[in-house]
Amino acid sequence: MTISHILLLILASILSFSSHGQEVPEPNQYFYLWANYSLPGNAAQIAGNPIQKPASKFQQFAFHRQYGLRTNRPASDLLLDVLETPLLSSFTLEFWMVHHVNKPLTLDLILGSSANRESGIILSYLAESEKGQKQLAVQAGDKTAVFEMDQPLFQKYWSHLVLAFEGSRLTCYQNGQIIGTCQITLGDVQNLQLSLAGYFEQEPFFKIENLLKKVAVYDTILEPAAIKKLSLEMQKFIEKGIRHEEQFHFTAGPYLHFATENSINLIWETNLAATGLIRFGKDSNLEKQVTFDNAYLKGEAENGSYIYEATIDGLEPQTTYYYNVELDSYDGQKMESGILTFQTAVVEVNPYLFALIGDTETRPHINNQISQMIWQERPDFVLHLGDLTDGGMSQSKWQWNYEYFEGMGPLHQRIPVFPVAGNGEGDLYWYKKYHKLPEDESFYSFKFGNSEFFMLNSNLRANEFAPGGRQYAWLDSALTKSTAVWKFVALHHAPYSTDENDYGNSYEGPSEQGDRHVQQLLPVFESQQVDVVFFGHLHSYSRMGPISNNTINKQRGVWYIQAGGAGGNLEDFAPTKAWFSQKTYPNHHYCTINIMGDQFILKMYDLNGSMRDYFVLDKSE
Repeated sequence: MTISHILLLILASILSFSSHGQEVPEPNQYFYLWANYSLPGNAAQIAGNPIQKPASKFQQFAFHRQYGLRTNRPASDLLLDVLETPLLSSFTLEFWMVHHVNKPLTLDLILGSSANRESGIILSYLAESEKGQKQLAVQAGDKTAVFEMDQPLFQKYWSHLVLAFEGSRLTCYQNGQIIGTCQITLGDVQNLQLSLAGYFEQEPFFKIENLLKKVAVYDTILEPAAIKKLSLEMQKFIEKGIRHEEQFHFTAGPYLHFATENSINLIWETNLAATGLIRFGKDSNLEKQVTFDNAYLKGEAENGSYIYEATIDGLEPQTTYYYNVELDSYDGQKMESGILTFQTAVVEVNPYLFALIGDTETRPHINNQISQMIWQERPDFVLHLGDLTDGGMSQSKWQWNYEYFEGMGPLHQRIPVFPVAGNGEGDLYWYKKYHKLPEDESFYSFKFGNSEFFMLNSNLRANEFAPGGRQYAWLDSALTKSTAVWKFVALHHAPYSTDENDYGNSYEGPSEQGDRHVQQLLPVFESQQVDVVFFGHLHSYSRMGPISNNTINKQRGVWYIQAGGAGGNLEDFAPTKAWFSQKTYPNHHYCTINIMGDQFILKMYDLNGSMRDYFVLDKSE
């Protein structure tokens, strides 16, 4: 045997050993924690095959009484005794965590026996902020060990946490790397159970499943190589934006948008390729249908997910329709959306109501609360002012699936949306795949009732908003041709601003009070007699105007409504009042707008449904 043959055998042996060391056993139990948000009342249905989370077996009072923990700080959310089979001897726990908010959070992972809860241990995930310090504190009896969770996060927000319990030794891993070890004493505790307690005082409506996405239990001690492999597998799973590897399910939609008097557009996404049909009709008999196959697939499958689009047309104006998306996956699984509803656009002479929101980014728990409040109003559509996601560009698909569609999805299964793109989806990659909009989809117009809306892509404002620029010329021409009673412009970035620091730190010096690139369009707004310009980007509410030629003008001025408070990190205002400011509000909110002939009525509400602003424009005056 030659030396080269010997070297090849040695190399093969090394590779075989390395591969064997990376083998990962199947968990003996696992579950995902996806928030199955729904609308209230009879609309409380979840489309498709929802991924169920474990149910708590005890009430909150029992938790505090039996554990004797944090009695001065009630838990915001609890999941108690979540394991199907209690833990024995050596084992490994795996957790997927995403921290995509800017407030302090604490999650306790509690291991204890239902018979002797105070003998267990507590592992507290402590986060000061999304970009600040994160720690894992291990408390066993009167001893505490604190480990810094300082490993690089996957896509800036995700942690893969693994806890290996071998006798009295605990080894903690974050994103495949050891962050600490310590000695623990569980005493005579047997039949260990896992409970989860969240402390989210600064994040209203936040739930454990907004932070923790998967729990897996292995009845063995995983090797470091296997843990690294698990971390990489988590990353691939998240990149796909799916919720389960095996169960056939919707990862987006059904998602209604761009409704006209005679048609409506529909997008849905699944984790497996599928065929099927859309049944629809004027009642639940669903007498009509549209069949679909892979010809409806929006391009090729992206990262193992499948996005389909369809237009239901031949409809009657201002009419309620019922629909059901029925699917068959390539491996034989079936799924239905269940019977849902929508309404086509009103005829020109009739009044209508629309909801106004912006910057839903990062907080599906806030999105869901706003969705429920909007649903109570039954608007004809929702106008979204951009930043549907915080940064859902080509490499961050999960922000669409796990945040935007999770929080807003139940509403948009019944109420269509008309969006503009924000900087959060500035590359338009997923924005275009999840919408079927006119022209090149980045900017467009639509008519609704006696109004016309002009929807701009302000991500291209530097060049395209300049005189002679593409959107400048398009807008000027489209407004000239418009015969609508009401002319509205919607975009993401701010023509005028009352914000404290986006356009210069107002606590240190003068602010520019708006985006100079957007302000290139002010002559068009004013000369073409636009009634109201809607925008977001700044995470607060402002009503400004009426402005013409950079001064208040009650006869010819344009009104500006900033409504960027549907989920993003809240912002504040400059220390002194801007000359154009009429009303400000620094918290999460949504608006409704009634158009009744010559009358425009805006109401702005907080998350509890309390009205914070009321404003009327009347053309007859």
